[in-house]
Amino acid sequence: MQQQSMTQKAPPLLLPPRRAAAALGLKEYTVRKWLETGFIKGIPCGRKRLLNVDALRRKLDETG
Repeated sequence: MQQQSMTQKAPPLLLPPRRAAAALGLKEYTVRKWLETGFIKGIPCGRKRLLNVDALRRKLDETG
């Protein structure tokens, strides 16, 4: 039996705005404003939006 390589990436961490803000040390208001203005994009999930925390962290590193 062949062994599969471990090159698969882990799935992205998707969190609602409140938890994403807490994970990154930001205010929830700021994250929600960024969603509203289009600075960041959320993934629709029912009535909510989820944020890719790693992508948001990279965006903050690029701009800041």
